[in-house]
This record gives sequence, C-alpha cells and structure tokens, in this order.
Amino acid sequence: MTKILEIRNLNKTFTSQYGELRAVDNVDLTLSEGEKVSIMGPSGCGKTTLLNLLGLVMKPTSGEVIILGRNANQMSDSEKAHMRNSVFGYVVQNFALLYGETVEENIRMPLLYRKKRLQKKEEDARIRAILNKVELNIKWNEKVEHLSGGQQQRVAIARALVNEPKIILADEPTGALDSKTSENVLDLLLDTANRHQSIIMVTHSERVANRLDRRLLMLDGRIESDYKTAE
Repeated sequence: MTKILEIRNLNKTFTSQYGELRAVDNVDLTLSEGEKVSIMGPSGCGKTTLLNLLGLVMKPTSGEVIILGRNANQMSDSEKAHMRNSVFGYVVQNFALLYGETVEENIRMPLLYRKKRLQKKEEDARIRAILNKVELNIKWNEKVEHLSGGQQQRVAIARALVNEPKIILADEPTGALDSKTSENVLDLLLDTANRHQSIIMVTHSERVANRLDRRLLMLDGRIESDYKTAE
C-alpha cells in the first residue's frame, strides 16, 4: 500500500499558568492510502490535538508531519493552506457549517479555495453528484439551519468530500447525533469515501471504531496501542 502520511517524534506542548502540558507526546504514525483508522482514548488524552496536527491546523512544538512525501516543516503558510484544502477533508462534531447560507453554498466553499478553480458548470456538477450520494439533492437551495442534525452532518460530509481529498479527518462526526442517525451518517461516510481515500476518525464509540480497519488508543498524549480491527 502507498504511504501517504507519516509523523515522526511529534510533540505538542501547551503552556499555561499551571505549567506545561504535553498534549501529544513523541508520537510516530504511518497512514497508507485507503486505510480507515479510529483514534480512541479518554477525554483530554490528545486525540483532537493530534488530528489538528495531522491536518496542519496546528503547528507542532517539535517533530515532523510528512504528507505525500513533503515535510510540512519546509512548507510556507500558503503551501500549508493549499495542502489543507486539496489533500484533507474535515468533518467535525458541531458541523461547522455557514448558517444563513444554503446547502449548495456550504458545499461549494472548498472549491472556491482551490489553487486552480474549476469552471462553474464543473463545480455545479460536482456539487450535484455529491448531494446525490448523501441523498440531499432536493435540498440544494435550502438554508442549512432549516435542516435536521443528521442532514446537517450530511452536508458537512459532502463539503469534506467535494474536493476529492486523499485524507478525511473526522472529529467525533456522530457525537452530536442520536444512535440511529449516527449509524446512518457513519454508513454514509464510509460508503461515500472511495477505497483510495483514507479516513482518520476520533471517536469514543466502540461500535464506530469496529467499523474501521485499524484502531489507535491514546493515553496522556501517547499512542498506547495500534492494531488492526477484527473483521
């Protein structure tokens, strides 16, 4: 399998009035194309911080993040921004949608920041196609605040996938949903992502983690275990 992401000796330390907190502590990790990985562990163990470091949302205190063979330490801010938009798709627990805007406008957002813009008719075709996949094609012009929680998360998934990213970073994507809706959303995310797209998902749910290929267990900023999930 093709290696698409690697982190080496990654550390993130936060300083406060109470002293230093090492949220991510000397972590090594390799991700291959198409792998679907969960990150589990107690609250405060560093899961979301690790996800933000992987996605170049946060800068490490030390260590390396290597994406598609490129070391993030050697990238300019504009190169990192391009990498965030072209390589990664993000799905978060609170959806992070633009309220007051339509479904179509929310999903189009990543396409507006492409290094090379598509023609509008091609953008529209992509949006229509992804809306069909998430079964929201009739909601094109609806304001996102009028949708249910499950529908809003579907919009968030569509937005994450419309740019055809290589890696999907999901932070508790079903955490704000009831069990039935969360199952439907998880099915949708796994079915919509193609076999070449990797997923790294922070979750507290054993049921969700069992649906993915590989499980990382974090504790106090470290990866305590890393193993394949039984099929």
